[in-house]
Amino acid sequence: MLRRSSLVLWALALALTALPYAISLTMEGSGFIAMSMAATCPGFELHSDVSMALLPLYVVPEPLIALVGFGLWLLLVRKGRPRWGRAAGWLAAVGVTWPTLLKLGFAAVDLVGDEGCRQTWAPFFRGAMSITWTAGDALALALILVAVRVRRTTPEAGSPVRRGPSSPCSSLWACRPGTVSWGR
Repeated sequence: MLRRSSLVLWALALALTALPYAISLTMEGSGFIAMSMAATCPGFELHSDVSMALLPLYVVPEPLIALVGFGLWLLLVRKGRPRWGRAAGWLAAVGVTWPTLLKLGFAAVDLVGDEGCRQTWAPFFRGAMSITWTAGDALALALILVAVRVRRTTPEAGSPVRRGPSSPCSSLWACRPGTVSWGR
């Protein structure tokens, strides 16, 4: 069932993913940071290698991924496939936040290392803007995951369907010897 709260959460997530692109349009010039530490920090080296291998995925903008995920989710929920819609939403959430998750994961590997490895990651996490983008990605991930949750339906009060640990016990109690008539 489609809920208004899910649509609002998707709209907020789409706005959050589009915000960095809207801000980058107002900034002058563009910058690219390239760093290399020759096998000194394993997490940073893994991040560099994986980022280069996944370079084509950086071309796809996150708002487009979120929009396609929203469209798939909406289509599947309206067609009566909420679980498939939830899976599409999960994929969209990972697709929107994978660069941040990748960076945080490999930075965590180097946090257990020496001070030099911590300093290698400092430019990526220094300043209010970097923290804001990371928090924005985490918030977009959370909004999408909450938006695609499947509402559980509860059986009606008089329904014969019983759930929980009391069902087997009550059926055994009802079938105890002396209480069941076997057609005699």
